Amino acid sequence: FGSSLISSCCAFQEFSSCSDMALRSEHDGQGGEDEFRHAKLRAGSLCFRHNIGGEHRVEILLVSRRSAKESYTIPAGKFDSDADLDMVACASRETQEEAGVDCERIADLGWYESRSKTNEKVQTKYFLMRCVRERADWQEDQERIRYWCVPEEATRQVSWRSDLASVMKLGLETLQSYAEGRALSPARQPQDSDSDDPFEHLPTEEAETEEPNNPSPPVTPCIAKRHVRWTQSSLSDKMESPAHSDDARRTRESVAVQDVTGEHYQLYPHQVGGHFCLVKPCPGSSLEVEHSGVAGGSGHIKGSRVLLKPFDEFEMRFYRQVRAKFTSLVVCTPCFHGTKTLRREQIPSPGGNSDTSQWNSMNFRRYIVLEDLTGDALRPCSMDIKMGCRQRSARHSERKRISMTAKGLRTTTASLGFRICGMQAYCPEDGTSKYHDKYWCQDVKADTMLETIDMFFPKVGGVKAAMLDSILSKLADLRKVILSLPGLRFWSSSLLLGFDGALLVNGAPETFLESIQMRMIDFAHTANVGGDEPDREFLCGLENLCVYLEALRHEPSPNDRIGWIQRHLVPPPKPDIYDVEQEAAARSLECRWSDVDDCLAEMENV
Repeated sequence: FGSSLISSCCAFQEFSSCSDMALRSEHDGQGGEDEFRHAKLRAGSLCFRHNIGGEHRVEILLVSRRSAKESYTIPAGKFDSDADLDMVACASRETQEEAGVDCERIADLGWYESRSKTNEKVQTKYFLMRCVRERADWQEDQERIRYWCVPEEATRQVSWRSDLASVMKLGLETLQSYAEGRALSPARQPQDSDSDDPFEHLPTEEAETEEPNNPSPPVTPCIAKRHVRWTQSSLSDKMESPAHSDDARRTRESVAVQDVTGEHYQLYPHQVGGHFCLVKPCPGSSLEVEHSGVAGGSGHIKGSRVLLKPFDEFEMRFYRQVRAKFTSLVVCTPCFHGTKTLRREQIPSPGGNSDTSQWNSMNFRRYIVLEDLTGDALRPCSMDIKMGCRQRSARHSERKRISMTAKGLRTTTASLGFRICGMQAYCPEDGTSKYHDKYWCQDVKADTMLETIDMFFPKVGGVKAAMLDSILSKLADLRKVILSLPGLRFWSSSLLLGFDGALLVNGAPETFLESIQMRMIDFAHTANVGGDEPDREFLCGLENLCVYLEALRHEPSPNDRIGWIQRHLVPPPKPDIYDVEQEAAARSLECRWSDVDDCLAEMENV
């Protein structure tokens, strides 16, 4: 750590001095930078929460080791350049996979060096993180034990390894500094810490002779010996406890922010799919927007009607194309209101599986403003269905393509052309909502798909058949639209189904049926590859989804349904031609959009 990066935190001056000495020692000889580039890169999170028993005590998250379940460690894992946007995303993903905890970044604890079992050099970057949500099921729940413990016990549990002990010590010191009102991060400022490139802040020859403007390179921290008085009450006064319950649905912590104009925002609590956290105006608030290209279109939109999704240039470009050229898609996609830029302090910090690189490096964040299908619902129910026989993108590397092929084979993507990514369903019998995340849904196979889809539909009110008829009609209309758009490839897009479960109990059947919505979503990877063929991989998933819904609608017994499904399923198209299209699109990321873009006015910020 460079002392210039922590000068605002006076409690860590001695730590800074020791770190500077370690930095000089690490890179005095030639090849220091090269050694780091060839080291294994990892990221981990020291995650905390408040004890839910009302004792106002902070607890630290540990997980059992695979090799010795009676021994515990800090969640961490290797950096995947294809899956992880930055080191924060890597740490968040590993914490979710190993412990089933979604978390948000609080502070950067720096780089730590260790050795692998084969004596290879390993560099791990740790972050202090705060628990946002605990999951009932997670990827490694059969391999690891999730263990929340008080700081003293956590310190004892990781004392078997010096680098973990150092991380724990610095993390607890950072928390104590926050509780006492001092600067939060002992390491790097957020705007400097998390670039997309993990090698960006490696030292250069110039940096050895000049005061560096960028953060120092990773080194093994030299932790100063300083007594820490751990005051639980002082921490509880500064931090709010995230919600916990035994329900299947672990809701996001309700964190709201307000800008200078009085607009309130919070993380969207009903998100069932996607990699990025959605933001929504708080209940009762409105959002000031300008409808680009519409005369007199300025005004306010009811906050419940919209969602804010992290900005992607390609996705915004597609929504512009829908309005300008592919108008038949207007009724099939969410209403697009434009973009809105929020300052960093206006929005909750993203955690878990979020794209955090821009958030950490800028004082503002840009969003696209979209229609919320269940915005006015009292009991929103939704199901996210990923379409296509493989998740494709012109932006995927070769390694990512191989990974997506393997993922398709592990799920129903390759065989059926669709898979369920997540769902939230309402049970009128007991008044509860049941939530299933993407990890649970990844275990759904073709032989369990029917019962999984059936879970989404209510069993009371006598409206199930009418619901299925409504959705099948919408899917038939969508099929006609896709067939009319040759050359478009809706790679990695989804279908979102939604309705208001509360209307089953309190509304007329006609009102409930009117609440049923279906839209195509997620267009960041959509491409126009040209030619006369429609997207056959998308159509395969669409037709097979209809087969399952038809089976629920018409076949009386489970055995008859299974046989009927097997006779009517559509085989997936051969991937060769689509592999060629993907490779061609990768060579030309613009994919024939530019001829239309030249005719469009630049979208103005809301």
